[in-house]
Amino acid sequence: NLKLYTDAMAEVARANNVQFVDLFTPSQQLYATAATQGRSLTANGFLLTEAGNQSLAPVLFQGVFGEPAPGGNRDRLRAAVNEKSAQWHGRYRTVDGYNVYGGRSALAYQAGKGPFISDRNAPEPYISNYKVMQEEMSVRDTLTANRDKRVWGVALGGDPEVDDSNLPPITKVPSNKPGPNEDGSYKFLGGEEAIAKMSVHAGMKVNLFASEEQFPKLANPVQMAWDTKNRLWVAVWPNYPERTPESKVGDSLLVFEDTDGDGKADKMTEFLGDLNCPTGFQFYKDGVLIMQAPDLWFVRDTDGDGKADWKERVLMGLDSADSHHTANAICLDPGGSIYLSDGVFHRTQVETAKGPIRNNDAAIFRFEPRTGKFETYVAYGFANPHGRVFDYWGNDLITDATGNNTYFAPAFSGHIDYPAKHSGMKQFWDRPSRPCPATGILSSRHFPEEMQGNFLNLNVISFQGIFNVKVNEDGSGLKGETLEHLVHSSDPNFRPAAISVGADGALYFLDWHKPLIGHMQHHIRDPNRDKVHGRIYRITYEGRPLLKPRKIHGQPIPDLFRLLEEQEDSVRELAKVELSARESRDVMAALPKWVASLDTSHPNHEHRMMEALWVHQWHNVVNPHLLGRMLGSPEPRARAAAARVLC
Repeated sequence: NLKLYTDAMAEVARANNVQFVDLFTPSQQLYATAATQGRSLTANGFLLTEAGNQSLAPVLFQGVFGEPAPGGNRDRLRAAVNEKSAQWHGRYRTVDGYNVYGGRSALAYQAGKGPFISDRNAPEPYISNYKVMQEEMSVRDTLTANRDKRVWGVALGGDPEVDDSNLPPITKVPSNKPGPNEDGSYKFLGGEEAIAKMSVHAGMKVNLFASEEQFPKLANPVQMAWDTKNRLWVAVWPNYPERTPESKVGDSLLVFEDTDGDGKADKMTEFLGDLNCPTGFQFYKDGVLIMQAPDLWFVRDTDGDGKADWKERVLMGLDSADSHHTANAICLDPGGSIYLSDGVFHRTQVETAKGPIRNNDAAIFRFEPRTGKFETYVAYGFANPHGRVFDYWGNDLITDATGNNTYFAPAFSGHIDYPAKHSGMKQFWDRPSRPCPATGILSSRHFPEEMQGNFLNLNVISFQGIFNVKVNEDGSGLKGETLEHLVHSSDPNFRPAAISVGADGALYFLDWHKPLIGHMQHHIRDPNRDKVHGRIYRITYEGRPLLKPRKIHGQPIPDLFRLLEEQEDSVRELAKVELSARESRDVMAALPKWVASLDTSHPNHEHRMMEALWVHQWHNVVNPHLLGRMLGSPEPRARAAAARVLC
C-alpha cells in the first residue's frame, strides 16, 4: 500500500512540476540493511529511533538538494538545532495550555483575596493567568529566536554563544493566600515533628523514611514504585505546576535505598533529571517508562552506574492541557500493560501503527509496551482520573480524583467507538470526603489477615489522610465499607499523594506537603506554591514481623516462577517485570515445568494457573490450550480474568 501511494504521489508531482523525494524505496533498503545487522530503526514499526533518523537524514538531504550532505561539525550543529527545537516545543506544546490560553487563563487574582474573577484583561490589582503566562510565552519565543541565531552561526562554520540578555520581563504575582509569616510565607513542621500531628490506626505506627531535610531533591513527590532490587523510586516535581521558561533545574526521578534495614532511607540517587512534570512512571524490562507529556519515554541505565544514559520515545501526543490531569498513577495490570489517564480539557491524539487514537476530555488508555498496541480502555466523563489499582484477580478500580468517585472498572471498560463515551456508572463506595490523588491495595502479610485486599484511598482536603475500605463482592459489582482510617493529620500542609507496599511488607506513602494545592484556587505562578518540601512515611503494624525482602533482580527463571506463588501482589508483579527482561523463548521453555510442579490441591491453584497465563500475556505469546483451560476454570474469578486476556 505504501508503494502504491508513493508511486501515485510521484506521478502527481511530475504532472504538476513539483519536487518529489521518494523516501519509501531507500527506507526499505535501510530497514533491510539494519535487519542483517540485528538492529531496528524504529521503536514500534513506524516511529523512527535516533538511529533511524540518523540513517534517513542523508537520504532527505540528497533528495532535496541533489548532492551529499556537507561535512563539518555535524554534532555541534545537531546539538544547536535540538536545543532550539526543545525551546520551540516548550512553546508550541506548552504544559498547562488550558491556563495559558484556554478557559482558565481568564482567571484573575489579587493579593490577599481568596475569590477570583474571570477576566483575561482584569484591571489592577487583579492579575490573570493569561497576562503572566502570555508573557512567559514571549520569553519562550525569544529563547527560541536566540538559539536560532546560533544554529545559523554554527551552520556557517562559526561557534557563537547564545545571548539571552534580551528576554522580556514577566509580571511578578503576589499571593492571594499569604501565610502567617512576616513575609507572607507559611510555617512548616519538620518531617519527624509532623508525626505528632498524625492520628494513626490502632496497632500501627508511623516513622519518617525520608524528607527534604536529608534529601533536598525530595520536593513535591508525585508517584512512587518499588523495583526488583528492593529500591524505592519516586518522581519529584519541584517545578509544579510546570517549569518556567528560565528554569535551570528540572524535575527528577529519584531512587531511595535503606541499606542498613532500619526503616529509613540512607542513600539517594538521581536516576533521571532535567524533566518537566514527570507525572507518572512504571517499570518495563530493564528500564522505566516515564510520562513527560506529550511523550512517554523508555529510559535505561546501560552502564550500571545507577543513572539513565539511554532513552527512546515510545508514544507521543498525550495531552497536557492541565498538568493536574496529565497521565498519572501509571500502573501495570497482571498481564504487563500500563494505563495512562486523561483528565477534562484534554485533546489527546496518539498515532499508532493502526491509525490515530483520539480523545476529547477524560479517558483511560491502555498501552502494551512490548507490542506497541495503544487503545482507549475506558471512555467516560471523568474529571480527573488519578487513582488506579488492580486487585489479586486483576480487577481494577478507577478513582476520579476531583470528586473521589471510585468505580469497578470491568463494568465500563468495554470498547466504545470515539467520540462516544459510557454513560453514568455507580460508585461502589460512598466516600466521606474528596479529592483523592492516589489509591492502593493492602497486600502484605505484615498486616492482619482481615485487612488483606483492603482498598486504600488518599485524601487531601478537609480529611487529610488515608481511608481504609473493606471491599466485598455485591451482585455483579463491589461494595465498599469504610473502616478505621490508617492515618490522618491536623497539620494543614499534610497531603498524602501516593501509597505502596514495600519490600519489607510495610506501607509507604508520599506526603506532597503543601499549604497551597489546586490550579483553580490560586494563580499558576502564586509565590506560595512551595517548591522545596516533600516526605516519605512508613506505616508498620506493631507486634507483627516484617517480611523478608525477596531476591528478584538477576534470579534464575525457575526461582522467579516460584515467586508467582507468593501472596503479596507486589512480589508477583516484580517477578513478572524481571521475567519481561529475559528472552521470551527461555521464559516459555521453562514455564511448563513450573506449571507441572504446582500442587493441584492447593487453595490458590487456580490463581497460580492464571499467573501462568498472565506470563504468556506479558510476552505476547498465545497459548490456546492454557487460555481454554482458564476460560473453563472452576474458579469464576479466574474465568473472568481469562476473558480479559482473551479480549
